[in-house]
Amino acid sequence: MFTSTWQRRAGAGWLVTLLAQAVGLFGALPSRAWAGADAPKVVLVPLLAGDGADAASAEKFTRLLRDELAARDEALQLFPMPGGEAPSRKGAPAAKADDGDSAAAAQKGVGLIEAGQEALGELRFDEAVSKLKAGIEAQLAAPAYAVFEKVKEAQLSLAQACFRTQDDRGTKEAFAALARLDPAFSLEEGRFPPAFASELEKARKRLAKQGKGTVTVDGPQGSTAFLDGRELGVVPATAEVPLG
Repeated sequence: MFTSTWQRRAGAGWLVTLLAQAVGLFGALPSRAWAGADAPKVVLVPLLAGDGADAASAEKFTRLLRDELAARDEALQLFPMPGGEAPSRKGAPAAKADDGDSAAAAQKGVGLIEAGQEALGELRFDEAVSKLKAGIEAQLAAPAYAVFEKVKEAQLSLAQACFRTQDDRGTKEAFAALARLDPAFSLEEGRFPPAFASELEKARKRLAKQGKGTVTVDGPQGSTAFLDGRELGVVPATAEVPLG
């Protein structure tokens, strides 16, 4: 385990250096060295955002690394992740044009949510409502990159801001969205007034009256299914969701 930021970054740099050296070594070997034997099979696991690297940077670096590996088809075989597209033997697979934009939009959404929460803490309620709504919209527009824990926090903050501006409809809508995202969500005891717990419970009851439907998620064997950030288990997985 790396115990500080600089150690984590040093470890990441060391790993990238080793990988670069390995790629360079493969590129230097003549193609006949692999005659009569299969080239090594490599699966590139996408990098994830973390300390010092946002989602857009992680996605961009993964794509660049995949492009480099896919171009070395004489030295190795690049295999896709289960369920992914096979890489072209003439080069890298074509990435979706909007992948980087979606990641950047989701990251911007996180920034808007945090700015809205800051405005709420400083009692600037109208600004908080505006930024929280924009942040939630940006996050949910790119669900593959959404941080659903952040979205749930934002819905709760939005309910607070609407409550303070006496916007009853906005408060109910925020609690309804929160209950839909996470039916088991509970408020931290002592942090919120009793009225908040009551409104959240009312939102749950309203959703229950709408009835429920069933969602089944299937996919490659061994894959894990998620619904609004909640893990459902290994596919095929089934979950009940409120209608609407």
